[in-house]
Amino acid sequence: MKKLILFLFIATFLSACSDFLEEDTSTIMSDDSEAIKTETGMFSALIGAYKPMSYTWNTGLGNSNTQGVCCGDDILTTHKARNKADFREFDQFNVNDINYRLQFIWDGAYKAIQGANLIIDNYEEATGDQDNIMQYAGEAYFLRAYNYFWVARMWEEAPILLHSQTFDFDYLTMEPSDQLALYNQIIADCDLALATMVSDTRVQPGRASKGSVMALKAEALLHMAGYPLKQTAKYAEAAAVAKDLIDDRAIYGLGLVDDWADLWQAEHDGNSEEVFAITFLGTSQNWNGNALYGSANRPADEGGWNDICAEITFFNNYPDQYRKDLTYKTSIEKDIDGVMTTIPWQDFESARPFFQKFEGERNNWYLGQSLPLERFAEVYLIYAEAELMSGGDVDEALEALNIIVRRAYNQPLYTASVYDYTAAQLTQDLILTEKAREHAGEWVRWFDLVRTEKVEEANSTKDPDDLQPIGGLDKSDYFMPIPATETQVNPNL
Repeated sequence: MKKLILFLFIATFLSACSDFLEEDTSTIMSDDSEAIKTETGMFSALIGAYKPMSYTWNTGLGNSNTQGVCCGDDILTTHKARNKADFREFDQFNVNDINYRLQFIWDGAYKAIQGANLIIDNYEEATGDQDNIMQYAGEAYFLRAYNYFWVARMWEEAPILLHSQTFDFDYLTMEPSDQLALYNQIIADCDLALATMVSDTRVQPGRASKGSVMALKAEALLHMAGYPLKQTAKYAEAAAVAKDLIDDRAIYGLGLVDDWADLWQAEHDGNSEEVFAITFLGTSQNWNGNALYGSANRPADEGGWNDICAEITFFNNYPDQYRKDLTYKTSIEKDIDGVMTTIPWQDFESARPFFQKFEGERNNWYLGQSLPLERFAEVYLIYAEAELMSGGDVDEALEALNIIVRRAYNQPLYTASVYDYTAAQLTQDLILTEKAREHAGEWVRWFDLVRTEKVEEANSTKDPDDLQPIGGLDKSDYFMPIPATETQVNPNL
């Protein structure tokens, strides 16, 4: 596992909030260096732990691979030709272990985990302002938990490394851990983060808060209640954590924004709905631009890359509403022989709508807009599902769902409307459908289909003109192969 045993860390120093990821490679730290055992060293290591999640063309989640690996759902797809074979593998359930799109997620997760481990193993001996040091440690526990959450959802088995900043030859022969061990580690790290972190609210954009930890814990518990663990008692635990976060949202500086449009505009970066988001410098020189927005989510008809577009059946079944109009790009204006002409999505080269909310301010790959990985809307929907499935208060579960539905129609959030669902209509399927609409194009639906064992059902409704599964579907298709770069080094994986 050569990818996991490097213990080189980039030291970065903060001059302003917008410079959180500004890079300075003048200092190198390792576990045996005294530099790490200072407040300044801890902070530098913290930035080194965040960075792998946003290293645009090397590791992490700041590019269209984050959507690509979720193309097995019924919302996301890619161009049926062009140079999109790696994306098509996910949509057709034919993923090869040399598919380099997997490597972005795997490497980003384990490098962030490695950076978090450096802090966790040293913070108790660090000198300086102890409140700051404890805050850094809490964020490190969160980062380790969050990245293991991606690993657990994508791979059926994977290694758990808790001291990976220190080389050990055992890493080259270690066995992978199963889902239960992975999720137990995630929950344990969430609890340690909550116990260690000092600040209730995020200290800066792009950094985790206690609210981030609570949202992650609620979501992880929800997944433990589903496939493959099926620990259904976790529904009640997930509901309790989500409800506490909703009730105390003002304490954590979080909550829904009134206008759904405000979520996707650069001027509203850092809004209260960003439970956890990656921030970017927005420059091409240092590989720290948001490459999920922009070109990747624009049609070739306007100079985009055609990486990610929309599946037709889900789009057609999405009810006409304010949120849908803001979610999808269904036409472009183009100069044809000196005349500005409206081209509908049916006439796009891909013959698919695109995701307007991700088109960004510019048609390039180095945008500076933040990328929300966890949104507060999901907390409401986690609560609605978990409360219902645990046999809890149906009225409260219903109200949590209806708040999200009202906003979808641009109605006041906390006042009953004609669009409200009734208690008689409330089912897990309904909540999952509304969650899919709320988070269409994001990295939510695929994992929900896996945990509820609905992958086959969702793919059975594909439009005949959409990419189809190759060779049928079963639960062996729910998880990804571990990248060949890892199994070649350690066959035990």
